[in-house]
Amino acid sequence: DLPAAPALAQNASLSGIVPDPKALSPDDAFEKEWRNTLMAAAVERVRRRLTAEGAGVKFRVFEAYYLNGHEDDRPTYSIVASRLGVKEGELKHYLTDVREDVRNEIRAQLAQTLTQPEDFQEEWNAFFGT
Repeated sequence: DLPAAPALAQNASLSGIVPDPKALSPDDAFEKEWRNTLMAAAVERVRRRLTAEGAGVKFRVFEAYYLNGHEDDRPTYSIVASRLGVKEGELKHYLTDVREDVRNEIRAQLAQTLTQPEDFQEEWNAFFGT
């Protein structure tokens, strides 16, 4: 005795048979992973440099504001400043400085991957999705 067709449909799994329409193409998945790897390496280089220079508090501010949780759960400037014992104005400057440092690291890494320097702007725009 076979189960009725609706029961079969309820128990059948299409995973592995039908591609997930929400899944990234292999090229898009590669690009996403490459961007994430490049970004993580840039952030790590900035962290190491700031720590070595005795400016680790700048990175701790950046980390507390940008790297600890989801964007929707991001703490306010005043909360981060209070937690880390810095003034809110200092915090804003630290965030600006570290963001620029990370962008510079990404810029340098992208430039190293290019054989034609004139391709830089296109790569930069592609990296940031602009």
